[in-house]
Amino acid sequence: MNQAIQIIDGFEYDLQYEGLKILAINSGALINCYITEVNQDEAEGFYALHQFDAEEHLSSLIEQERFNHNGDIVLSKSELLG
Repeated sequence: MNQAIQIIDGFEYDLQYEGLKILAINSGALINCYITEVNQDEAEGFYALHQFDAEEHLSSLIEQERFNHNGDIVLSKSELLG
């Protein structure tokens, strides 16, 4: 794993993306990462259960520079759970 990428613990629920908003730092730049398809009522349990897998996937997407047009990383729940 690239040590320049840090995933910040915790999340916020984002209504626009209908999912978790997780912050990452890559070489000093703040990156908004989203996991979509997560209902607000399941968000805490989902995060607790899948935090480490999510961090690995998000780090990989950042390394691959898979940013959307806003400069964000977006990963769906179904992509994460494969």
